[in-house]
Amino acid sequence: MSELKWQIDDDDARFLDAIRYYGGEAAMHKIRGRTGLSRGKANHRFDKLEKLGLIEITFQPYKSQKEKVAHLTGKAQYEIEGGLLNGLNRDSDDHATSDLQSEVMELREDLCRVENKVDVLTETVSELDSNLDDLEEYTFGWTEFAETYLLAIRGVLESSVDDVDDFNECLREYDS
Repeated sequence: MSELKWQIDDDDARFLDAIRYYGGEAAMHKIRGRTGLSRGKANHRFDKLEKLGLIEITFQPYKSQKEKVAHLTGKAQYEIEGGLLNGLNRDSDDHATSDLQSEVMELREDLCRVENKVDVLTETVSELDSNLDDLEEYTFGWTEFAETYLLAIRGVLESSVDDVDDFNECLREYDS
């Protein structure tokens, strides 16, 4: 029997079994979903099993961050074939319940994040609607204000200039 049998516990064995289940490579969320391990316990297993030479760790994009991915090493495969995981009760109701509870917790966390994003977006849309209403009111008020002043200026100019057409011609020359 390998010395590793005495260095790993049931959680380590379930962690390795989860990686094996996914074809020798599994991301953190898949391992946690299959084993029911908390993020902290799973991270501990990543470190421990890497130090024992049973897994290699890479990272992949996941949601908005990078996620650890465990890969079984040749040593791990050799040890597993030699019985390292013998005695692991894969069909236990406790593990099945734990797996489901872990998946439900992950889904609840995802739902909570999505609900928070929806709340922020709803608030932002509400603020944009309010700002649009303010802008529309300002534009309407400014237009009335400007129109009143333009009419007053035109009245002053018409009374000062004998020929409005000459004034308009001067304006056109000034604009060009």
